[in-house]
Amino acid sequence: MIKQKYTQEDVAMHFDTLSPIYDSGKTKNSYYYLKLKQSLRKYIPTGCKVLEIGCGTGEILMDLKPEKGVGIDISTKMRQQCQHKYPQGTWVHSDIVQFTKRTREEFDVIVIADTVEHVADLPALFACLPKVSHANTRIVISMINPPWTYPLILAEQLKLKLPEGPHKRYSFRYIHSLLSAQGLKLTAREFSLLLPKKIPLLTPLAGMLERAPLIRRLCFLELLVYEYRSE
Repeated sequence: MIKQKYTQEDVAMHFDTLSPIYDSGKTKNSYYYLKLKQSLRKYIPTGCKVLEIGCGTGEILMDLKPEKGVGIDISTKMRQQCQHKYPQGTWVHSDIVQFTKRTREEFDVIVIADTVEHVADLPALFACLPKVSHANTRIVISMINPPWTYPLILAEQLKLKLPEGPHKRYSFRYIHSLLSAQGLKLTAREFSLLLPKKIPLLTPLAGMLERAPLIRRLCFLELLVYEYRSE
């Protein structure tokens, strides 16, 4: 994990600056985002009431085809992009702490896709989850597997990806401890994408290799699914 101190305002400023090129920048890594959406859809049926924390420009939430989709983001400009692209969604400029103070809504699924690393106060975020959950709510989290930290720094320096801005790579152990304290149990943990970019000949080979248990733990994408413990 890269140890880096930052505030919520630092993160908001970064994504405000990034918003004009965010979608075009993601096309450089469209294969990764395609696989991410596929992984999320495995655990999120269509027609649910879905809250996405850190919704970016809304693409992931709308791809899930929710009955009602609510996206929150601390970047004003990201929220504006969402409203422009997907007026059928509900888009809120807020962090989760302030959002839960203003709403009594409960959601079937809460998605935190590639967002935990940008959260300045992760315990505070997770402490708010029960406030927007019911007994059967599912929490789905995606994040980059921490061993890929330094290859990603190199990719950013080579202009092969969007700049991360303020972030930390949290370990599974730390995230699991926080969510367990909120009464959540881990129901799925999976790794995928040994090769996060599509490269002819190499991509099919990587797809076969990542099925091996030891190699699988080295994959790029880590997905965690939590549900509330039954009494």
